[in-house]
Amino acid sequence: MRWLVCAWLALAGCDRPSASSSPPAASARTTAAARGSTTAAVATASAPAAETPASPYQGRWGGDYESKRAAIELPKGYPSPAWQKDDGSRLGNGSVELRVDRDGFLAGEASGALGALELRGRIEDGALRAGATPAGDDAGAMTGTLTGEPREKAIRCTLRAASEDGEIVRIAEVTLRRK
Repeated sequence: MRWLVCAWLALAGCDRPSASSSPPAASARTTAAARGSTTAAVATASAPAAETPASPYQGRWGGDYESKRAAIELPKGYPSPAWQKDDGSRLGNGSVELRVDRDGFLAGEASGALGALELRGRIEDGALRAGATPAGDDAGAMTGTLTGEPREKAIRCTLRAASEDGEIVRIAEVTLRRK
C-alpha cells in the first residue's frame, strides 16, 4: 500500500512545475532558436519552388491526315478471312488538333474518316505518345495510338487505328504544325 501512495505522489508532482523553477538561460536560447528555425522552415516551405522550364512544344498544334489500309502481316498459313474482306470503310481525310501544356502533357481531338477521337498523352524524351479513343457518342469511331517525333517546327506523326472488333485496321501519316 505504501508503494501505491508513493507512486501517486510522484505522478501528481510530475504534472505541476514548481513555482520557483524557471528555465535556465541556455534552454531559453535553445527554445527561441528552435522557434526561429521553425519560422524559417515554414517561410521556406511556403516560398514558391523554382519553376521548371516550359516544354518547347507548349501550345496548339494541328494537321491533316489521309487514312489508308494498314498492312497486316500474319504467319504463313494463318487464316484471316475478316481482314481479307475489308469493306473499305474509314478510308479518307481527317484532321488532328492538339494542345500541349508546359509539362508536355497533351490533349486533343481527331475528326474525319477514323471518326471522332479524343487524344491524350505526352511529349517527353524526344517522342510524342498518345492514346486515341472514341469521343462522345461516335459508336463507329476507331481506337488506336498517335506516335511521333517532335522537331522544332513540326511533329511528324503516325496515327494507327482499328475498329472495335479489330477487323478494320487503318494507318495515317500527319504532320502537326504550330497554330
